[in-house]
Amino acid sequence: MEDAELSYVVAVPKSQQVNGPRIDHLIAQAPSEAWQRLSAGQGAKGERFYDWPAPACPP
Repeated sequence: MEDAELSYVVAVPKSQQVNGPRIDHLIAQAPSEAWQRLSAGQGAKGERFYDWPAPACPP
């Protein structure tokens, strides 16, 4: 997907281990400037915003 320059998201439970500590522990270590709030588009209750720990790839 990266070679084709396609954006993607991987959802994991917070208890998931990623080659070591749990993902929620890794997220807690991310500096605040690493996060940005982006729209995931319109949903049934309006626009859906999520916080992402890395810049989104352009479509």
